[in-house]
Amino acid sequence: MHLSCSSGACYGALLRDLTSFTIEHHSHCNHCAYAHEEAQRQCFLRVEPHVNAETSISLPLQESLLPDWKCEACGRIGGRKKSTLGDLPPFLLVHINKKAGVVTNLPSENSVRLSGKGMNRFAVVRHTGATPKSGQRLNIHIHILHATA
Repeated sequence: MHLSCSSGACYGALLRDLTSFTIEHHSHCNHCAYAHEEAQRQCFLRVEPHVNAETSISLPLQESLLPDWKCEACGRIGGRKKSTLGDLPPFLLVHINKKAGVVTNLPSENSVRLSGKGMNRFAVVRHTGATPKSGQRLNIHIHILHATA
């Protein structure tokens, strides 16, 4: 989103400043003490649909198994991964992925607790179309959460 723009130069840069956060991925070997960490800066949190918005957001942040992961230290197969959110921005944009041709409206809670911080639902954007401008194939479901004081 306009990474070359400076903070006050365009609305894209302003939106990036209001919605940017860091997601950290922590991978650990099941057989030795090796751990790998990776941090990514993002403006959207992309998740798969599960039960409701809060579950869709929290489920990928739980520890999960990596059965095909190969340890760089011991060379054995198998590990686990946990993702965490860094400092949350004033507005968190959550893109809940949808399957083509399937319209699913997940229940949207008014408030969600993430990384120890309260977030209130500010808006939900739903779009169905082949592109953002037309059609019937693309399902976009974006929750806009605002940090509470």
